[in-house]
Amino acid sequence: MTLITRRKFLTAAAVTTGATALSAIPMVAGAKELNKNLKWDKDYDVVVIGYGGAGAAAAIAAHDGGAKVLIVEKMSEGGGNTAVSSGGYICTDDPEKAKVYFKNLFKYANSEMDEEQVDIFANECINLTKYVDSLKDGLEQYVYGYAGFQSIEGSESIRKFRVKGKKRGGDNLFDAYKYAVEEKRKIDVRLNTPAKDLIRNCDGEIVGVTIVTNGKEENICARKAVVLTTGQGGIKLC
Repeated sequence: MTLITRRKFLTAAAVTTGATALSAIPMVAGAKELNKNLKWDKDYDVVVIGYGGAGAAAAIAAHDGGAKVLIVEKMSEGGGNTAVSSGGYICTDDPEKAKVYFKNLFKYANSEMDEEQVDIFANECINLTKYVDSLKDGLEQYVYGYAGFQSIEGSESIRKFRVKGKKRGGDNLFDAYKYAVEEKRKIDVRLNTPAKDLIRNCDGEIVGVTIVTNGKEENICARKAVVLTTGQGGIKLC
């Protein structure tokens, strides 16, 4: 299978998950330099740091594009902000109306907006329920709400969904992600494994990460990208 291209993966990571794909960002402050004395312990195409919903989605996108993927998570289990959230996600039935609504939100909030990103998000979120269905067979989804500001033009196109289950909303959603990552795709996941340092080459590109497993440091090569989905936990940059 042809490996996913760096351009294609970085676009998917940035738009679909809200993750930061660092291979495309030169001269990251604090990253340590690759040198002749640094030895790689293992290599992957993509290393995802943080195993919440964003990390899981990024890993799935990379894997399905043909990449060899590793997820590292400093906690003893995955979930992150997704697991403690309400587990809701927006799906529209009319992308053009959704664009109007989303852009008005930026306008009335007096916030900066990347119009291209908003257009892509609106065009893609029509497929979100299908995407969630693809995570695990037999999932049930339901509408639990609508647009938060229903007086704004385009709001009638917005629906908020959740996954049905016996747990809290966020736990139900992450359970579906976990199944898709660990059972359906067998993506490598390391828990209790914090990321310590990013590693960059002489051109400033991030080419790997130093992780700590059971007190032992390992240098992991990332041929395509390192994706940060660490939420508030962050990464220690020496």
